[in-house]
Amino acid sequence: MISSKKIYLHIGMPKTGTSAIQQFLYFNRSLLHKIDFDYPITDIQIDSPHCNPSINLRQLFLFGGYTFEEFNNYFFKNYIPVIEKSNFNNIILSDECIFLSNINYIKLIRQYYNNIKVIIYLRKPSEYIASLWGESVKPYMNHNPGDLLTFIDNNYINYEKILMYINDVGCDNVIIRPYELEQFYNKNLLSDFFAALGHTINFDTNVHHIANRSYNRNDCEILRLLSDLCIPLYDKQAIFDYLPTKSSNNIKIVDSIDDKTIFFITKKYSQILKKISLLC
Repeated sequence: MISSKKIYLHIGMPKTGTSAIQQFLYFNRSLLHKIDFDYPITDIQIDSPHCNPSINLRQLFLFGGYTFEEFNNYFFKNYIPVIEKSNFNNIILSDECIFLSNINYIKLIRQYYNNIKVIIYLRKPSEYIASLWGESVKPYMNHNPGDLLTFIDNNYINYEKILMYINDVGCDNVIIRPYELEQFYNKNLLSDFFAALGHTINFDTNVHHIANRSYNRNDCEILRLLSDLCIPLYDKQAIFDYLPTKSSNNIKIVDSIDDKTIFFITKKYSQILKKISLLC
């Protein structure tokens, strides 16, 4: 079965405003419908900090150890009917876990849909890994990722995944946007996302979306140490909620990294990012 619907697969990267985009899409589906787009909803619910009850590909990502055939059957049973019931021709699927997963979702989806556009936001490596560390220390992660410099040493950003998607659908069908305020269309992430969809929309202050909380490096160190305490998760969460989103030392995590480490991170990924820029 090959459907005529066009799929826009937004895969992140993680820490590039995906939650804000997903929340906007969920709460403003009527706006999407006016331009012949849909963000379809399933009955499947998962325990996630994100407001992303759409075609929840995260559910597939969580099914570790399943074969491709089992993934395929699950997708066909739970998601294809919801997509096909939509009255709109353009379908948005969004989940940053696609970028993290080893499953090739393009191969999965192309069995049913030939017309696929992949949307990827690229963040500077130093900013990305600093933000990822800031996420990793939050209570619901329930583990201590180590201090920031250890985290940088132990984690690799798999930009090669982007080359895989370029190879699967071709350069013309991969939309790469820089996750940088000054380069956003209209200096607004949501405006930029809709520009990637081919639409210019002026947003007002009443648009419903919620940004994730972020913390400075000192607050993150407190949260990291909390993970080692033998106390219930809800107590850790209470302490987390008590921390202000801004403090007297409101320095971004990435701005607290020394120049030598920034240079090391930038050099580590310079070749793969150059290759991606030449292709797209």
